Amino acid sequence: MSCARTCLFLLICTTATGCSIEPPQGSLPRRGTASGTQSTARDAGPRVRPVAPQQQPEVPPQADQAAFPRRMLFIHLSKYMYLNPLTAGRASGEDRTKGHAIRLAAEWKIPFDPRDDKRNQLFFLSDSARPDNREPWPSLLMKNVVMETYEQFFETSRAQDRIAFYFGGHALEVAGKTYLAPIEGDPDDVETLIPLADVYAKLKACKATQKVVIWDVCRYNPQRGHLRRGSSPMTESLYNSLSAAPEGVEVVIACKPDENALEFFHIQAEPGQSESSHKYGGSVILESMRFAAANTKELNPLPTAADPIPVAAWIPPVAKRVDAIASAPVVNLKQTVNLHGKMNANQTPPDADEAPAKRFAYPTTPKQEALAVVTNAVMEFRVPPLRLDFTETDLTLLPFREEVMNGYEAGVTAQEALAQREKYKFESRTLGALEKVRRIWTVFPGPAGGPQLRDSIQGPVNDALKTALKKDQDFWAISCAELELLNEDLEMLAPARKDQTKRWQAHYDYARATVKARLAFINEYNKMMGNVLTETLPPLNTKLGQDTFKLAAAEKMKSGKDVQRLVEESRKLFDKIITEHKGTPWAVQAKRDKNLALGLMWVPTNSEAGGVR
Repeated sequence: MSCARTCLFLLICTTATGCSIEPPQGSLPRRGTASGTQSTARDAGPRVRPVAPQQQPEVPPQADQAAFPRRMLFIHLSKYMYLNPLTAGRASGEDRTKGHAIRLAAEWKIPFDPRDDKRNQLFFLSDSARPDNREPWPSLLMKNVVMETYEQFFETSRAQDRIAFYFGGHALEVAGKTYLAPIEGDPDDVETLIPLADVYAKLKACKATQKVVIWDVCRYNPQRGHLRRGSSPMTESLYNSLSAAPEGVEVVIACKPDENALEFFHIQAEPGQSESSHKYGGSVILESMRFAAANTKELNPLPTAADPIPVAAWIPPVAKRVDAIASAPVVNLKQTVNLHGKMNANQTPPDADEAPAKRFAYPTTPKQEALAVVTNAVMEFRVPPLRLDFTETDLTLLPFREEVMNGYEAGVTAQEALAQREKYKFESRTLGALEKVRRIWTVFPGPAGGPQLRDSIQGPVNDALKTALKKDQDFWAISCAELELLNEDLEMLAPARKDQTKRWQAHYDYARATVKARLAFINEYNKMMGNVLTETLPPLNTKLGQDTFKLAAAEKMKSGKDVQRLVEESRKLFDKIITEHKGTPWAVQAKRDKNLALGLMWVPTNSEAGGVR
């Protein structure tokens, strides 16, 4: 049976891929320094301008593509549980991953017709794009989903196929081995990770005649900062393992050692453009592929079905565009795209008489076995995210095992505890502490709570702004005092903890840890607002359109030892929850919170880079 070349384009976009890029405003923090030192902006560079949210148009299927023996698997993960989140599009919330996948499929003549399975060889998984009503994919890209998807993709590819596999997400090194991270990927537990060796073994066994892999990993958004682990620069050993693919595989790696694969909330890549010029958000390499296709005539030949996917021809213009964005004065970083490996010299010719490659069903996530217990418990201890620009996967969607949740049933319900406070002092005071955190971190300002945390300040700093900030600080000063009292009150409850059920012990431990962490964060936040009042801020470069200070995450806190001691105490409590309540919602949330960076720093930018609050 004759087979057509199989082009495996392994685009592993570990961060938020599938996004057009828009240059960030302002000097962005340079990677590789523990202090988060900001880079110096030059006199000209990309500018960020506001743009109304809009859905990126899908490229319609082309009639001649159906005859091409080509396939693509595009996997993009963003909503990590324990690692730094990735950016899938603009700060407005627009996701660009699916648009990029469809555009690339059109450019590379991947058959794509969502109305006809026999003419649809684009397989797409993203935890940030809108679900497909016709062919829904799992919203939780857990280990089993990712692994079973690439396994089926490789197994169903024919000998004549040219295949491409894109992965956007985190790649990690643990004990000298390289892994890919699904959304539950935990660097402290290799059982939650996907061995790179497994991917390459399955790829080697794949019959496809051409195989392409794109690793969009080591992703970092300078406009967000380093909230959690996972966005460290590429290491030499990680780079070498990614490039060491089986023979006949072409490997595209989005960055070199000591670099990151960049992403942004919003960036405009050319300086001095008009209001109508393009603005982008998300993965730089994906935007650069779109840009190269639109601006490089040589990339738009009239191929035949026997031609390979022209990866080698694409890399130079894509690399040039990536370098232009990364080295722009407003970014002042480095990102270098390289191609490794060569396709097999003897490519299998197309065979139009062979049946199309089988379209497989996407795997499903494990079933939730204790939904009622988990939902009720989460409703009792859940608090809003620490930062406005940070969302997390809903705990009630995760598959907790029934045997793990045994013993965590309600017993005394929250309603009973609050209705009979004298009888249930331990329970009601624990719930009261969590409710106070919810009221302080109000989603909307008003009678139910105070002002929102400001994640950006628009310059210049004037008397009106200072007056508003001082008014805000009155609320945060009171909030600090309230949290300090709650911290003391919860400490006094400690002797009674041993007499409580597992559920209420977990609630109590989480309340103590949360109060300490939030108290430390408010102190750090107030210090940052103090920088505005005293005008001790980094300079704005008006030539770059900088008019705003963005509050980004920093690995080191600016606050004193007393505040940092609170952080240490909170993390010890989170560790206790992780150990004593392993496999429960409390343990998952504790691990999330423990790894959050509580430091802050001001980054000069543009008012459209991430929204001004």
